[in-house]
Formats: sequence, C-alpha cells, structure tokens
Amino acid sequence: MKKISVFSAFGFLAALFLLACASPLFADSARNKKALDEFKQIVSTRYIYKDYKKVHWPSLYAKHEYKILASATDREFAENLNGLVLELKDAHFSVMDGEGARLPSLKRPARVTNYNLNAIRRIIGNLTKLNEHVSVGKLGKVGYLMITDWDFPPDEYADILPKSLFSETFFGTGGLIVDVRMNHGGKVANCERFAGEFASANLLAAYHHSLDRSGNIVKKEYYLRGLGVRYAKPVIVLMGNMSASACEHFILQMQTVAHVKTMGDNSAGSTGLPRNYRLSNGIGLTIPSAALMDLKNTYIEGYGIKPRETVPFIRDKSDNVLVKAFQKLGERVID
Repeated sequence: MKKISVFSAFGFLAALFLLACASPLFADSARNKKALDEFKQIVSTRYIYKDYKKVHWPSLYAKHEYKILASATDREFAENLNGLVLELKDAHFSVMDGEGARLPSLKRPARVTNYNLNAIRRIIGNLTKLNEHVSVGKLGKVGYLMITDWDFPPDEYADILPKSLFSETFFGTGGLIVDVRMNHGGKVANCERFAGEFASANLLAAYHHSLDRSGNIVKKEYYLRGLGVRYAKPVIVLMGNMSASACEHFILQMQTVAHVKTMGDNSAGSTGLPRNYRLSNGIGLTIPSAALMDLKNTYIEGYGIKPRETVPFIRDKSDNVLVKAFQKLGERVID
C-alpha cells in the first residue's frame, strides 16, 4: 500500500478545514440569528407598510432565512438580507453594510417626465439659479420658481425660499408658478415650512399613519401649518411623475390653499418618512416609518396624488404644461 506523507496528510486536512469554514456549518449562526430576529422585530413593529404591501411574511422569511443564517461574514449577511428586502419593492427600505455603505436598493420604476428643461430655459429667458436646488425667473407679470429638491440645510432654506417671494424677481407679479415636476424629495421640514408661507391658518392636508411601540397603526391628522400669507396672488404648482417623497407632502399641503392650483400629472406615489436602525452585528437599515393618506383616505404609496387639473405632456420642442400655466395666469407665451 502506498504511504501518505505527513505533509500530504497535513495539507489535505488544512484544505478540508478551509472548505468547512466556508460552509454554513462554520458560519456564526447564533450571531446571525440574533440579528435576523432583531430585523423581524423591527419590521413587525416599525415598518408602516408591513400589511399594506400584502407580503406573506412566513413564506418570505422561509425563502431567505437559510442563506442569511449561513452568512460567513457580516457583509455577506447584509447582502443576503438585502435579497429579502428587494422583494418588498419599496424604494424607501434599504440595507447598509457595517461601514455604512448602502447596498443596491430597489430601482425605482422608470418615471415619465412631463417637462422640457431646454424649453423652460428658453421660455423664461432670465432663469437665475439661487443655489443647487432653486431657480427663479419671470415672464411678463408672472413669476417662476423651480425647486428641484428639498434636500438643503435649514439656514440655506431661510436665505433662499422665503426671501425669493419678496425679491425683485417677484415684486409686482400677478401670479406665480412653482415648478416641482423634477423634485424627487428631500427634507420634509423644508417643504412644510415653505407651504406654510402661503397660508395664515392651519389647514387639514392629509392623514398620517404611524406605528406605536406595539406595532399598531396610529392615525393622525396632517396639517399645513400656516405662517402667514407671504404671497396672496394666484399660484400654480406644476407636478408630475417625478414629484416624489417629501415633495408629495408639499403637494398635499399646497392643494389645501384657496389661491393655489395644482396642474400637470400624477405624482410618483412614493412616500414613507424612513428612519434608521442598526442591528447588533452592525448592519444598518432604513425603514419607512409613516404613511400618508389623502383626504379621501387613500394611500399615496403606489398611487400618487392627482393634480387639480391634468395636462397631458406633449413631447415636442416646447413645454406645453408650462405654457398652459402661464396662459392660466394671463401671460401669453411665444416659443
């Protein structure tokens, strides 16, 4: 019989050991199970859409649990957990690894734009960028304010938006167009504060659903907090399928104001006020904590907000939605 050398035997055992370490048997199952149980508890008590999404949670967990528990590293745990999260089809629900890097999240469905930036610049002519988020201009007696997102610090907000209503650009105008057709969201506090600049009293705008500590839904009224009417002339808010998240808070609030009219196309239907959590193995989560319902008690998530006047967008060299808004405010557009 051929003898096996000591070195060959050692190499064989070492290879076996490395192979075994890469197998589920050598994963830190207890650590993984603890983190997965924490995830389940957070979802059960903090995820606002846990019932609304019509997910059969036992089946979903059964499908992914083996891979999650068998994760050999925390990074692998995050990736396997993310596989479960992606099945929720929720753009506001995401997983971060131990370094805080966000894993690939749900790709938002392709949005249909209803604006033409080149035409906007051409029609306004004097469009001025106040910062990376806000641009202003004027055509005749109508002011134009473009807000591409709400994601800027409060001190920058204070220097830009309220002051713009009193700037020379809008001085003496007979109407104002607020364009949020390309606004994907940002800080809710900013859009709530700006909406308050158009009202002198608190106005019921929507209903707000959140969860108590036991995971039960708590329904509250959601108000526009009036700060005093800074601009009392007619206002048209242009909206569309790209208007999402915090911007949908803004649209709901502006629709309560008598001298404001919304125009364009349905909003994105993507809200959730995400909050951050961290599991015991260092993996981070961002989970929707609250949901909006309109005054007809219809969820915004997945449906969006309908404008007061729907204007189908015509894909040509102009921007017919903007043109119609100017016409509504008494200003003829030659483009």
